[in-house]
Amino acid sequence: MGTLTAVTGDTDLSVAVWVKFDKGNMDVTGKIIDCNYYSDYSYKGFQMYFDYASQKVRFACHQNDILGYAAATTDVGDDMWHFLVGVRDRTGSGKFKFYVDGVLDAEGQATHQGDIVASTGNAYYTLGSHCAKTMGYFEGYIDEVMVFDKALSPTEVEYLYENGM
Repeated sequence: MGTLTAVTGDTDLSVAVWVKFDKGNMDVTGKIIDCNYYSDYSYKGFQMYFDYASQKVRFACHQNDILGYAAATTDVGDDMWHFLVGVRDRTGSGKFKFYVDGVLDAEGQATHQGDIVASTGNAYYTLGSHCAKTMGYFEGYIDEVMVFDKALSPTEVEYLYENGM
């Protein structure tokens, strides 16, 4: 996807995507979307990925080694299409949220303080692999990726799901 400036600084964030996992290949960590910004040995960004160790999909934001996330509780490895939304609600509830098929599935820990993506430059976005493109390959299908510079409300998530966005 290259570099984008959709999300910068210490802000709210939502990532929405339709996915269908290849159930036979759910034994590796697969990145659905990975956004990274490197500067002076500082690592900032966000990811939505399948974590093979927990067998859950996670939405996470990170700044160096500080990580905040929410992990889905619903099994999405059923060879069906699912609408996944990760939300960093920094200015509202202060929590990470994860929606599956339009419904709040999990609420994670409080968001960390600090920039998600440095406001001084563009972040590098990738779909289906780690930003280095050397690991974390996603096995399945990814469609209709949306990145918002705000925390989507439950009503907005439901609307996107019901309208196939």
